[in-house]
Amino acid sequence: MSFIFVPLVMEEQSEGTPKLYSDAEVQKITGLSRMTLWRLRQKGVLTYRTVGRRVLYGQDDVEAFLEKIKAEI
Repeated sequence: MSFIFVPLVMEEQSEGTPKLYSDAEVQKITGLSRMTLWRLRQKGVLTYRTVGRRVLYGQDDVEAFLEKIKAEI
């Protein structure tokens, strides 16, 4: 039996398809720890989606979160 694995988030996505970031990618972008991201999700501060057991963040959601943080500084 063979399996074909297709990456869920591709580098080049078709126009109109939102970019989704994994937990690890958002950690790199924001510099926040995995636990901090979890707390933000629980508080409803950072919007996310789950696909199976995987947590994904929309590009627009991450950008909005970063803008909100910049505005508070």
